[in-house]
Amino acid sequence: MSFRPNTRPNAAPQHDVPRPNDGMATSVRGIVLAICSSLILLSPSLWADFPVFRATITNTTDESASPDALHLILFDGADVYDFSLRPPYTVTVIQSDNERIVMLANEEQVQCKLSTSDLMNQAVRVKESATTPELKERWGISAVAESSDDKTYELAYGAFHYQTTTQPAHSRAVAVEFARFADWACRLNILRKLGPPPFGRMTLNEQIAAADQLPQSVTLTYKSDSGEQTFHSTYEFTLDLTDADKRRIESVQEKINTYREVPLKAFP
Repeated sequence: MSFRPNTRPNAAPQHDVPRPNDGMATSVRGIVLAICSSLILLSPSLWADFPVFRATITNTTDESASPDALHLILFDGADVYDFSLRPPYTVTVIQSDNERIVMLANEEQVQCKLSTSDLMNQAVRVKESATTPELKERWGISAVAESSDDKTYELAYGAFHYQTTTQPAHSRAVAVEFARFADWACRLNILRKLGPPPFGRMTLNEQIAAADQLPQSVTLTYKSDSGEQTFHSTYEFTLDLTDADKRRIESVQEKINTYREVPLKAFP
């Protein structure tokens, strides 16, 4: 599974957020509130030119010193490319102009295309389905990260606890675009029912971007009846793209043109 900036694959048990479906009611007010509260992270028209930069994310656990997952994220204009550099070597592309997300499975040579508006609406449906204070707390819907200096953050909800250090962004545009990417990763995990409930993490993303910061390290601790698990992520950012990065991007378009398209339920 590509597109996991937060934890390694299967790092935490699948959360009990229900899978969205067409039968779940969605209020117009809920969608409007969600869009307005995250406007800075969702509107690509804020910048005359999208920033061009790269991010490398390394995920480890307390049980293993070697990287469990390694991702290369390339921000190239209106498109963002997430390359998994560990098996299964998948690629996820966010295409802002086309308003879609494309997932590519290289081993199976298949692809799945999803509308960004569908992901937005489904995330709202799931959020609105938390109708009790207990569910809202467990899913982190009302969680707010605490920070004394805009450089370190702590966020806790349900069985999850985040400790985050940050680094100055090269520009506000870089901070916001990375947060937008991280939020799309969270929404995709909602759809695929992977990882911890993402709503608190999305709030954390917004708080970090609002301070013109980028994540430097994130430690996620998950507590359950069977014990405690800890997952670590480190982040490195560089302006511009290398020639090798550009060749990677060129190869993606060829795969989009040739890989067989499958529905989400059939995607590896």
